[in-house]
Amino acid sequence: MLARHVVSNSFTTVSADPTATVVAYITTYQSDDGQHHHPPTRIDRPIRLSVVETAMRLNGDGWRITAMEMSPQFEFVDSASNRVREAST
Repeated sequence: MLARHVVSNSFTTVSADPTATVVAYITTYQSDDGQHHHPPTRIDRPIRLSVVETAMRLNGDGWRITAMEMSPQFEFVDSASNRVREAST
């Protein structure tokens, strides 16, 4: 299986305490036909579009993730069957 995630529309809000919140969209692409492919791999469509909210805190070693929540917004369906293609990531 080959999966890739594209991050876009990332917004960061930094607070004074020092914490930050990052909100971004993640589009998941996947190929799982059981065969090895040389790039570029051909697929029909993405699997899912999600919004990810990540909380971070600045400490002596730099920024560290303290929490992360992913909320699916769209699941892409097969137009012939109207079924959601299952994503493994």
